[in-house]
Parts: sequence; structure tokens; C-alpha cells
Amino acid sequence: MFNFSNQQIYRVPSSQNKEFLSVLTALTSNFPPTPDNQNKVFIVFLSSVEERNAQIEFLKKILAAVQLDFDKDVVACNITSPQDFGFAKIYELYHPRHFLCFGMEGSQLGFQAEIPPYSPAHIRKTNILLANDLKTIESDSSKKKLLWNALQQIFKPK
Repeated sequence: MFNFSNQQIYRVPSSQNKEFLSVLTALTSNFPPTPDNQNKVFIVFLSSVEERNAQIEFLKKILAAVQLDFDKDVVACNITSPQDFGFAKIYELYHPRHFLCFGMEGSQLGFQAEIPPYSPAHIRKTNILLANDLKTIESDSSKKKLLWNALQQIFKPK
């Protein structure tokens, strides 16, 4: 696991993406950050509108394997196209303990340090995991194994 807590590793892009900010604004009004979310898991996943429900079902299975409930433990944000936005805004609003991102690279999240896929990193008290999009993972057993190993590092059995 990488630890970058003593370095500045993300930036707020000069032009914020309007679609993402409107989704994030809607999330904070519909799912405000509360102490009820004990696990404080924030997930961003890339999926087309047509595939969204199937991807959510797959995501629920992934989370259940590490004893997380999608409906109780997670705030999820589905985006339909890769875009640049700042992790800083998510951190500011939610202070997530865990941040999982499927289908985007660290540079699209505003990270200045390279975070390899399936290699958990720890940034500002948040575990960060970047991985391929859910459709790719679902169809590739080697990527499923990489994801499983990474999730076990983050969500160690209690």
C-alpha cells in the first residue's frame, strides 16, 4: 500500500467539469454526509446509462464480499464519460474513509502522484483504490482477482 499523506498529491483542475459538479451537488443534497455511514465509502464508477443497473448489481456483489452494504455503507456516483474532476471536492464534502474509483485514472481525479490500478494508496486519511471499469472487471477473471486482493488489503477482516 502506498502512503502519500505527507505530500500534496491532488489538484483542483482549472476548469471544473459541470456534469460532475451537478451530480456531486445532487448527491450532497440527496445523501448528505452523515455519521450514520460508519464505513464512509465513496465510489465513482464509469458506466453507460444502459448498463448502469447491471453494473450496480455487480458492484453490490463486490461490496458484499467484503461485508459492505451498498445501500447503507456507500455513496456511489455513476458517471457516463471519463472526465476530470477534483478528489479534493469529494474529500471536502464527505471526508471518506475509503474512495474507490472504477474506470478512471488518477490524473482524471486530480492526483499528481501516479497511483497504479489495483494498488491501494492512503491519502489524507482516505484509502484510495483505482481499478478498471466494472464491465471490464466482470468479464476478466484476472482483473477480478486483482480487485479482490486489493479490497482485502483495504477492508481487512475484522
